[in-house]
Amino acid sequence: MRWLLRILVVLAVVAAVVVLGLAIFGVREGAGRSSAAVEINRPASQVFHHITDDQLVKRWVAGLIGLTHIPQAGLKVRDRLTAVIVEDDRRIEVQLIVTAVEPNRHLKFTVNSSGDPTLGFRGECEGVLTETDGHTRLSLSAEMQYFGIFTRVIEPFKTIAVQKKLEADLARLKEQVEAEPPPVMPAARSAAAEH
Repeated sequence: MRWLLRILVVLAVVAAVVVLGLAIFGVREGAGRSSAAVEINRPASQVFHHITDDQLVKRWVAGLIGLTHIPQAGLKVRDRLTAVIVEDDRRIEVQLIVTAVEPNRHLKFTVNSSGDPTLGFRGECEGVLTETDGHTRLSLSAEMQYFGIFTRVIEPFKTIAVQKKLEADLARLKEQVEAEPPPVMPAARSAAAEH
């Protein structure tokens, strides 16, 4: 019977060390930060359209099953959006508030989860578009803070998962945008009309 007690004590100590280690790791510099970039062979205006059009966003963001934008027309500072995401068979509702918009160059918004506050998060997401010779580099970054003991303890795993999702979403975005023909430039239009 003593051996069973010793095993239980050892398991409890190991579990406590793991939880404490994760909790300490969760307050490291860079905790909750993810970023990724992609080069897309299209102009910034075409890429920006794909990251701001509600219907197009649903096609490249994995798990996004609903996006409600109020008001519907355009995207302006202080606009509110509600996103519904399915992740690991869980339905997550997220409130987004646009904090900066510079068409074809920059988009920034705050993110707040709804529902159980002990499993919640909040943060900021930002997209920066840089166009060179008809090619666009899109850099996305997210900085999240997690609430509740459980979500803070698993923060390192959540951050890794967010990083992987961000990279996969950008790969889908690149494929989606590049599947469309590039816009016809005015000089090319007039040359085509002459022939």
